[in-house]
This record gives sequence, C-alpha cells and structure tokens, in this order.
Amino acid sequence: MLNWRCLWRLLSAGKYFGISTEKRGMVMIYQYRTHGTCSREIDLEIEDGIIRRVKFHGGCAGNLAGISKIVEGMPAQKVIDTFSGIRCGMKSTSCPDQLARALKQYKNCLLYTSPSPRDRSLS
Repeated sequence: MLNWRCLWRLLSAGKYFGISTEKRGMVMIYQYRTHGTCSREIDLEIEDGIIRRVKFHGGCAGNLAGISKIVEGMPAQKVIDTFSGIRCGMKSTSCPDQLARALKQYKNCLLYTSPSPRDRSLS
C-alpha cells in the first residue's frame, strides 16, 4: 500500500522517488539532496535492498567515484552501519555520512511505500 503522506514529503522536499518493477525484482530510484557537504545531491538505484548504482553530484570527484564503486553490490544496511557518523574535517557530517542518511530515509519510506507481495505477483 502506497503511503501518500511519506511520498508527498519526499516530493515536496525536492526529492525524486520512483518505483519500477522488472523481472529481476523491484528497482527503486531515489534522489537525495545533501546538507552540509560539498556534494549537492546523491542518486541511488536500489534493487531488493542491494545498492546497484550511486552517483554523487558535486564534491570531491575522485573520492566520491571511489565510494560509489565500493558500495555497489552491498546491502543498504551494511553501508548505513559502515558510513554513519563519519565527519569531514570540522563539519558535523560528510559525503559518506550523507549517503548513510539517504539510505536511512529510503528505508524508512520503503516501509510505507512498498507494494505488497500481492501487488508484486500481478506485474
């Protein structure tokens, strides 16, 4: 069952949240605007809880490309556990921490926006 309130919060905050079902499984496309870092935005593609693609916009290109490659194929929860709380210099957050926050927000909304197993069998 789609939770419209959660989806509306994402859309009104300027975040893109899409659901696309394919034969492989459910692919979620999620866009997160960062706060307090040099990167401006993170695009995520997640399939059945596994990160398939990450793209940072802005920030330290080499470091963020490396982080993106490292996390591809990892479970979202492992990335959250690994990157939560990392700081960049004197800032209270970092790009890896923002990635963990984006994944937490994605998981929280996933609880309320996921199709039921019944809906999944119809596609």
